[in-house]
Amino acid sequence: MSRKTVNGKIAVMAVICSFLIAVRPVYAFVWPVIDLTEIVSFVNSISTGLNRITNAKSQLDNVTNTIKTIGDQVASVKKYAADLKGTITNIKDSVSTITDNIEETTDNVSGIVDDVNKELNGAGTAENENAETTVDSVNEQVDSGAPEEDVQTVVDEAKKESETVRENVNKTFDEADKAINESLDTANQALDMLVDSVNGYDGLSDEERAGFKQEAGNIKNDIDGLKDTSSDIIASAKADYNEQYSEKVAEAFDSYSQAVSDYYAGKTDREALNQAGEDFKNSVASLDAGIDQGVIDGLVANAQEIADKIDALEENMMNSISNSGDYSDGSEQMSFLGPQMQKKFVRSGKVYAFSFHSENLSFFLKGVYAEDGDKSFLLSKELACDNLDVADVEENPGKLRTCVVKAKTEKDLYPNAFKEELYKDYQKNGVYKHIIEDYSIANIVSLSKAKQFSATWGSLEPDDDSNKGTLYVLRKTLKDVDNTRNGFALMGMTDIESPKLWSEIRRIDALNRAKAMAQDFERGTTLFLDGRDSEFVEATKRNWGTMQNDDLDANENKAVKGKAVFSNVILSICGLRAKDISVSEINKTDTASIAQKEKNLADCLFKYAEAASKGTSNGSAIGADTEAASKGTSNGSAIGADTEAAKREWRDKQTKAYNDSAFNNLTLAVVNNYKSSLDYVDPKKLPDPDKDKNIVSMQDGLKESTTTKDDYAAGAQINYYSTQQILSIVDADAQNQQTEILKDLATFDYNYFGKTTGGEG
Repeated sequence: MSRKTVNGKIAVMAVICSFLIAVRPVYAFVWPVIDLTEIVSFVNSISTGLNRITNAKSQLDNVTNTIKTIGDQVASVKKYAADLKGTITNIKDSVSTITDNIEETTDNVSGIVDDVNKELNGAGTAENENAETTVDSVNEQVDSGAPEEDVQTVVDEAKKESETVRENVNKTFDEADKAINESLDTANQALDMLVDSVNGYDGLSDEERAGFKQEAGNIKNDIDGLKDTSSDIIASAKADYNEQYSEKVAEAFDSYSQAVSDYYAGKTDREALNQAGEDFKNSVASLDAGIDQGVIDGLVANAQEIADKIDALEENMMNSISNSGDYSDGSEQMSFLGPQMQKKFVRSGKVYAFSFHSENLSFFLKGVYAEDGDKSFLLSKELACDNLDVADVEENPGKLRTCVVKAKTEKDLYPNAFKEELYKDYQKNGVYKHIIEDYSIANIVSLSKAKQFSATWGSLEPDDDSNKGTLYVLRKTLKDVDNTRNGFALMGMTDIESPKLWSEIRRIDALNRAKAMAQDFERGTTLFLDGRDSEFVEATKRNWGTMQNDDLDANENKAVKGKAVFSNVILSICGLRAKDISVSEINKTDTASIAQKEKNLADCLFKYAEAASKGTSNGSAIGADTEAASKGTSNGSAIGADTEAAKREWRDKQTKAYNDSAFNNLTLAVVNNYKSSLDYVDPKKLPDPDKDKNIVSMQDGLKESTTTKDDYAAGAQINYYSTQQILSIVDADAQNQQTEILKDLATFDYNYFGKTTGGEG
């Protein structure tokens, strides 16, 4: 064999090896399925829990039949109710786990089909790369004078690789179809097991049992329909792919191999061989066997419909179990444990009832949610950029400020903002438009929940035993208490209602204010809240709007240290500090001090109003801290040199002052909303479990109390917590009022202040 031939074969094999390395192998898919052994465990938990409820009914009947005093009755009912509350919660969790598994399985179907589609696209890319490499290799071999045998080896090996890709794609089709059928069949089995376990409860009527079987049967039919539709899609895609492969890939290889033979036989010239190579590549590139996105979207919608029906079945099951009247939920009235499990407390004689309702409105929200407790909406995701931690906002608001500015997507500051995953979908209407939509829906959810809560709590209808609210029950029970111990116990149960109500109020207030600030930020062209504006940076650095160590006299109340009083921007430009407009606790009755503080603030507002209206300043310093203030200048340039420019400059200062205050308003809204989300968190998961309290921990304190002293201490803790809730709302409302005032500042005419400058009358 000649050296040339040997070298040619080496080159051919090198090309083939490089190609084999370059071609991406088809990876094996692993799709999640329901673990029936795990489902059996949850089914057993449901059955055990339902048996406990049945047994507890007998115990409660015995208690209420043998013990006549209301005080002893309360204590005994409380004992059994506490156990039953936990039992019902466990049953709910087990039912939810099973239904979540079924929903996840149906939802996975569209994901499997989408994976198949991605595999098809990847196969098309591999075929194109294969064809390109093959033609390049053939041309290289022909140019080097390699014999036909070596050139045909390149084509043959490439064809084998192509067939391997085809085999892997078909394997993916088969595995996907098998996974869909097996997983959905298992989902149907899990559904049957769930219904059978619940229907085994003696407290259900025959009608309820029949209803559950009918609902489950309809869902199973829907799941079977989803299975058939998915299998048809995969079968159709497989047939289309193989048909196109035969016509556009396999035949193209044969044609190209024949073209090589014709060239070496002298039947065609090099130009014809080159054209044959281009035809080969074009034929392979025309392979288009992907699954239409509309088909996948249809599967997603179908799966969501099934999920909605499963949610409805879950709710109906829990309502039938809980509202059967065969058990008590206890006297602690766990009214709201979050949007996934809202409990309506109704008491009539010895009967207590739960009502479960899943809040589906939150499905449309795309935001940051509480991980524990009530799983409530915390913050629009576009305001939580760069992995912002909502829990950290109170201590480090600077991260939130960055996200607020970034969401404006200003081209000069963030030219590539809409290329980011967080913002790319909102280029048409703007990011803040979407943020406002998020908060609008969050407000609807919060208001609906609060209305349901208040209606349940305040019902006083004495004639309807199934609709007596918490207030009615508490009033009636307290009237009949005959000893101090049980009196304190029931007073604690009454007191715990206060933080529940304040928690709802604080959340509603916070979400509403957050939406209002988002609306204002949307309207503004520039927020002046970042490092581009030297005036804002300097004001933030000074932090003169916050009470600091050197702002406090020795005889003043040190408790106000660190308290934000007013906008840093407005005070900094006026040369004022927080102490210049604030009266300490010990001086709150000093009329002269109050008058001076009020004058300082009025003079500052007048300074803004006059300069923005006239383009001039009063020319006198309000404070002695800044030379600019005493000269009526901004950034060292004389105001009045250009009247209109000066007016615009001061109007910008007004905007800076407002936005500074608006951001503080938003920060407090986020903080308060987060605090309300912690009210129903497992106490062990609180930021500082040893010190932090919430509604759950205080309820536990009531439940665990054994003496009158314990009852009194638990009640004191509840009242202290309620006071802290109210103060947080007051603080936020005060900030909101300040923000509104600064918003109005832009509309103030300087004549409003009743003072003149420059010889004016």
